Amino acid sequence: MKGNLELYVTGRKFELNMTARHQGFTVLGTWSAERTGRVTMVANKYSFDNPTDEDQKALGLRIIQPDEIRAVFRLPFVLDESPDKRRLTGLEVTLGKLTGRFQFERPIPR
Repeated sequence: MKGNLELYVTGRKFELNMTARHQGFTVLGTWSAERTGRVTMVANKYSFDNPTDEDQKALGLRIIQPDEIRAVFRLPFVLDESPDKRRLTGLEVTLGKLTGRFQFERPIPR
């Protein structure tokens, strides 16, 4: 999966958008940061862009179910900042049959 994380200073809100070949989801919520370089996010709203049940069956698609996504974000979600302050990396998580880490890199300003 690929995604984009936006942390807004105003209101300490975040928006996480993730996409895969046949689906996408968005998680909204609030975030806080510690001096140790740890960012904690608390989700409060989800939206899903999934194929219909009929399309999933007809095309044999195995998507990550909304309940599986909610289970990952139901507790505060923690990301650690790299020493150069360019990356945020989370602990290993499982989403459906996928296992990995959320890792986001800050773009280099032009």
